[in-house]
Amino acid sequence: MRCGRIAAGALLVCLVSLASAAPALSQSGPASKAPAGDAPTSEAKVRELILVTKADRNLKQIIPALSSQIMGSILQRVPNLSPQVKADLTAVIQNVMLENSTLFVEAAIPIYQKHLTDGEVTGLIAFMRTPVGQAYVEKSPLIAVDMFKVGGQIGQLLSLKAAEAATKMLRDKGYNL
Repeated sequence: MRCGRIAAGALLVCLVSLASAAPALSQSGPASKAPAGDAPTSEAKVRELILVTKADRNLKQIIPALSSQIMGSILQRVPNLSPQVKADLTAVIQNVMLENSTLFVEAAIPIYQKHLTDGEVTGLIAFMRTPVGQAYVEKSPLIAVDMFKVGGQIGQLLSLKAAEAATKMLRDKGYNL
């Protein structure tokens, strides 16, 4: 379902924004570098990272942008909705996403454990507690919303280009479309 993909995309943006900071963060100081062969990290430590990065809060902050995209999809199929129905639908979508936002955090824990060692998580936590880390935490929801919008626009453009290229290829091969 498209709504599920959009919500998953939002989580991906939040998590990727944190993960994309990891290479730069790992160079920010000796405490941030994990030794080779470092042990896997615990669920508790990943939860601490999620807490210090405010990932759950950040996800909740991008829900209005997500619901707007979902509403855009609905309005393409049912364009004649009254303003009251639009408002009611937006509220329903946002409530479902808010009520289920913990699912994303729970799904993220084993992913973090799979890809980050205990030393890396410790380094990320330490960095995220610095003034620069906290500035990143505060600004990441804004970055995520903008990235999500741009990603949607690029996705639409690439879909059109891919469809045009596929249609041309099939026509060149003699298919009537």
